[in-house]
This record gives sequence, structure tokens and C-alpha cells, in this order.
Amino acid sequence: MGGETKHRSAERPARCPACGSERIAEIAWGNPAGIPDLGKRLREGSLVLGGICARGEVPAWRCNACGASIYREESGPGPTGC
Repeated sequence: MGGETKHRSAERPARCPACGSERIAEIAWGNPAGIPDLGKRLREGSLVLGGICARGEVPAWRCNACGASIYREESGPGPTGC
């Protein structure tokens, strides 16, 4: 899978850079317990869960249409640990 394009954006993109879809979801990393309206946002597709453990640079958004990951520009190191 090497050689995949790493899509980047300074803010949530209006359209997916891979397929053009407007169905872009924020990715929540870590424990989602404190996220307001979690169930509603998951059902709407405006939020997806990235997982509890994350190391290094992780994507900030995911396209619900094609699954492309979109990374925040100049994000610095991502979450570490579990």
C-alpha cells in the first residue's frame, strides 16, 4: 500500500480531494465519552471514531464515500500512547 497520496487540508475540506464527495467526517481519537451529541453525529456521518490508541500523525477527517483519509496541514505530532 505504499505510495498512497497523503491528502492534506488546513481545515475541514468542503469536498474530498480524492473523489469530490461532500460527505466528510471528523475523526475522533481517544475516549469518545465526552463528545457532545456523539450518537447523533455518528448516525449523521459527521463523526467517525478513529480508535483509542493513536501514534504518530493521524488523519483529522475521513471521506464517507471513498474512505480517503485527510490530514491536517502542519499538524505536528499526533496523539501518543494508549
